[in-house]
Amino acid sequence: MFNIAIDGTTSSGKTTIAKALAKKLKFKVFDTGALYRGIACGFKRTGKRLNEKNLRDFISKLELKVEFVADEQHVIVNGVDETPNLRKEEISVLSSQVSPFKFVRNFVLDMQRDFAAKNECVMEGRDITSVVLPNADIKFFFDADPKVRAQRRYDQQKSKPFPHTYKKVLEDLIARDHSDENREHGRLVIADDAVFVDSTDKNVDEMLEFCLQVVKKEFDSRKNCIVTGCTGHIGNVLVRLLLENRYQVTALVLPNEDLKPIEGLKVKLVQGDVTDREFIFKLIKKDSLVFHLAGIIDIGNTPYEKVFQVNVEGTKNIVDACIKNKARRLLYTSTVNIIDPIDGRVLTEPKKFNEKIIQGAYAKTKYEATKYILQKCREGLLDAVVLYPSAVVGPYDFKISEVGQVILDFMNRKLYGYVRGAYNFVDVRDIAEGLRLASKRGKSGESYILSGQVTSFKTLLQVVNSVLGRKYIPPKFALWFVKMFAKLSNVYYKMRGKKPVFSEYSISAFTRNSNFSHKKATKQLGYHPRPAKEGIVDSVRWFVNNGYYKGGGSKI
Repeated sequence: MFNIAIDGTTSSGKTTIAKALAKKLKFKVFDTGALYRGIACGFKRTGKRLNEKNLRDFISKLELKVEFVADEQHVIVNGVDETPNLRKEEISVLSSQVSPFKFVRNFVLDMQRDFAAKNECVMEGRDITSVVLPNADIKFFFDADPKVRAQRRYDQQKSKPFPHTYKKVLEDLIARDHSDENREHGRLVIADDAVFVDSTDKNVDEMLEFCLQVVKKEFDSRKNCIVTGCTGHIGNVLVRLLLENRYQVTALVLPNEDLKPIEGLKVKLVQGDVTDREFIFKLIKKDSLVFHLAGIIDIGNTPYEKVFQVNVEGTKNIVDACIKNKARRLLYTSTVNIIDPIDGRVLTEPKKFNEKIIQGAYAKTKYEATKYILQKCREGLLDAVVLYPSAVVGPYDFKISEVGQVILDFMNRKLYGYVRGAYNFVDVRDIAEGLRLASKRGKSGESYILSGQVTSFKTLLQVVNSVLGRKYIPPKFALWFVKMFAKLSNVYYKMRGKKPVFSEYSISAFTRNSNFSHKKATKQLGYHPRPAKEGIVDSVRWFVNNGYYKGGGSKI
């Protein structure tokens, strides 16, 4: 969902513009400050003295709801609609005393994020841009000269029965600014990527027009988006995410390719092949945003020449077309399997590669393609970001990915054993979001690991069992036995038309260090992956609900 986050100082115009902007864009406006004011209203009704103990007790029993009536936000506190009371002066004061408590902010946080995930909205309030929606599509920070803000606040309340003097209003406002800037939680800060709006000399119409121009520019930047490999696991989930966020997607598919993974999605379909250089040069245009995911993910049974032609030569065609036609940015999905898995270390983005450790056609060709992209970036010819995903789990696995095959075989009791070992699993939805974030925040020529959590093979099976409500675990095989079987597995799986679960390549992956760190992606992109267990659970549920599970039963 497309989200606009607004923060700023008191009486700087942020609430007024949030409402006007939402109305203009036909978004919902979510006043997060109203939640804290609602809590203040509810607490005031208790008649108790404000201290941490009393407030904790109140929060533990609180029922807080947000409802929209004719597009107007109403705050319901313990069954009472407190909307008419939210702007009272005593509630404003009490709200500023209640909101700094971390347990109060945590209580409200999930409501805010859940609303943003389900609605195109303008969300306004303290720490929205820095904490609540750090990955908002657009962020604004409003401010104005304190004297101007005090005058606005004075004008708003001077018609009331007992108005404050302008001097008193100014003193209170300066004190509120100091409190907001120095409190421990929910501190007033300007996010690095926020658009600063100085409203000192601007009226409402001028501020609104400025913000609308920023939004229009962002919408325009999403018009020419190309995704290769869009029917794959990561690809189809990425397309879904981009469409939810108002990107206009051109989906490159092979002739006669099964389009079920993107069936019903509002994309522009183009048939072609990344190995067709002339076609790729016509496809990629000036200012194109290119997500290149097309490739052969091979772990043991595909001829090297075919893998090389697609993964290396195809990528070179994409890169050269981006350079010649001045594409805006290329996002390339590489793999963590080209990173040296040094034992006992936390694995980070490599400054140089150790070619001797790279095994298998897939990893070797991904290395060659990655090296070519980074070299063109160093030469100043290309704007590109490289992403290294770890092993992917999660829903929408139409073509059954490598890890998906392991999960599905186990679900259907066709996995006859497992080995001691572990790997780093990450949810496909987090990879898609990481790619999107990299398109906006990634630094050209840089690479980012998109990893999740290291999870043992046995734990993976136990999580699957927990969803299916069973305890079945196949026997654990000795590593030497599995390695011996792996030499024959390629023929076995090729005859069955399935991806090999136990190949020499996959066994090597499960038995080496996979402690990949996503610290750089978290810091620079805002990448925050969910627990691996959640992705595994959703893989199982998706397989069950889409008829891949042969164990019967209803949808879950």
